[in-house]
Amino acid sequence: MAALKTVLHALRDFIYPPVCPLCDALLEHDGRLCGRCQQRLEQKARPVFHGAGDFHHLDEPLVLDRVLTVWIFSRDLEKLVHLVKYAERKQLGCFLGDMAARILNGKASGADLIIPVPLHRRRQRERGFNQSLLIAERLGGDMGIPVMGSRTPLRRIRYTETQTSLNAAERQFNVRDAFRVVQPDAVSGKHILIVDDVITSGATINACARACRAAGAAEVTGLGLTRPVLG
Repeated sequence: MAALKTVLHALRDFIYPPVCPLCDALLEHDGRLCGRCQQRLEQKARPVFHGAGDFHHLDEPLVLDRVLTVWIFSRDLEKLVHLVKYAERKQLGCFLGDMAARILNGKASGADLIIPVPLHRRRQRERGFNQSLLIAERLGGDMGIPVMGSRTPLRRIRYTETQTSLNAAERQFNVRDAFRVVQPDAVSGKHILIVDDVITSGATINACARACRAAGAAEVTGLGLTRPVLG
């Protein structure tokens, strides 16, 4: 079976050669960027810690101890994340996770546990995977921190509409009480690193942090690839 998959992949690459998702340059391996686009993306890397004042759009207080993003927002990064989430380009998600780990170089270390922002089981079935888990697994592997995936103690207990078209107030209302820690012992007294692909208003990752705090987490850090500038 493995040999057959290798032959089928080789045949696919022969008929449809892999190309860079940003400039369509031919690639040797799928799920990556060409050298020029990768260099451009690396130049936009700017790890930044955000405080409560950066989330003034939220009506509720920020319960995260800190929020860290890896890149300044760009259309290139927006396109890559969109391809991962909506075009099932999972290899790109792994690639971005590897890049983020290399760029951060330990800036997000110190956590006891990494938890990706969970999807509701209905959304998980619709999409087939959790893009935040792809990123989290790469980060966790680099930092040597356990990553909670399918057995995550943090659950999305309420199905919510996508946040894409909502403003800050609507995003906050949409995810209010949408998360719950079902295994408090897993997070109690620990430093939790919550990972998401993009942090916009901060409503989702803050709601996750609130659930972790309610279960006794000692410290909660949020990590996203990037954060768009809000008006």
